[in-house]
Amino acid sequence: MIPAARAQNLLYVSDEGANDVDVYAYPAGTRAGKLTNLAQPAGLCTDTLGDVWVVQSSSAKVTEFGHGGAKPIATLTISGARRLLGCAVDPATGNLAVTDLGNSKGGGSLWVFARAQGIPKNYRDPKISFAYFDGYDLGGNLFVDGLGRGSRFELAELPKGAGELKDIALYKSVGFPGGVHWDGKYVAIGDQDYQGRQTSGIYQISVSGSRARVKGTTPLTGSCDVVQFAFGRTGGKNGGQKNQVIGPDVCQNNVGFYQYPAGGSATKTLNGFQYPVGAALSLVK
Repeated sequence: MIPAARAQNLLYVSDEGANDVDVYAYPAGTRAGKLTNLAQPAGLCTDTLGDVWVVQSSSAKVTEFGHGGAKPIATLTISGARRLLGCAVDPATGNLAVTDLGNSKGGGSLWVFARAQGIPKNYRDPKISFAYFDGYDLGGNLFVDGLGRGSRFELAELPKGAGELKDIALYKSVGFPGGVHWDGKYVAIGDQDYQGRQTSGIYQISVSGSRARVKGTTPLTGSCDVVQFAFGRTGGKNGGQKNQVIGPDVCQNNVGFYQYPAGGSATKTLNGFQYPVGAALSLVK
């Protein structure tokens, strides 16, 4: 990691094919360093301190790195995990939620570490055979997407303080589950098969009780298969407003920067990846 990394806003991109996480100054996109010796790094998430959590799929571990730091400061192991994929941190409590994709027989679930430490609690939804990504809203409610019977898209919520997942009926056909994030107003859900056209997009979802409706869409024109994504801020002291979405594309082996929520073609791309999966933005405090 370059010496100046700690003083910059940083973009982290996991490259599962290379077993490392590439780090860039943001929004410039210039290389700032790399996290190495990881076991198939997949989903990424950040906490309120700017620390970055890296999901290591093939080792059932989630590892924490400080902002701009190259050495791990904590590692959590999930005994019984099948294939970890995504993660999210509750900004209010510091709870760390990790999705377990499952295997060929299903078994997808959610693991939650209270205050990102100790032994996690496991949550399962009978309708979700394969759990993909998760994300918290500002109220501490956790949303997770996945696939159920017949490869049907499923969405569930773990409400703040609840002891079990509840199903959310979404009146929209999502082709294939992608990243889940709170965009400040809506739950943003990625679709890896947007409108069945072998491209990707993001839906803005409004949730009320056990029902959800699409309030807007962001087509990532020219993309192929954006898995996870991150929201960027391109102006102001800490990056300004969330007016950019950053999407690693495992099909094209690059990372695209798109306007949000308008979407359209990428305004910039980063290249040279083998299999980019996750993205997370860590801001200077």
